[in-house]
Amino acid sequence: MVRKQVYIYPHQEARLKAMAAAQLMSEADLIRQAVDAFLGQPHPPTSNSLPPDEAAWQEVLASFAAVRERSLPGAPHRWTREDYYDEQR
Repeated sequence: MVRKQVYIYPHQEARLKAMAAAQLMSEADLIRQAVDAFLGQPHPPTSNSLPPDEAAWQEVLASFAAVRERSLPGAPHRWTREDYYDEQR
């Protein structure tokens, strides 16, 4: 995927958030679907077609807590956006 940044109006953001929550999908997935519809291209099914699994999230949170307990003392690492990219930006 290619990262794009766009500006939308506040009323568009509110409707986008509400629609994403109602359909249990991300705002980005909805935007990609809208772009495909505008371009007249079929969009692939999203990976978020199932509702969130609360038990799975609790397992993830518990694993984070376990890692936190094993962490070295001192100040935590503060991640930046650049930490998530392999190539230099």
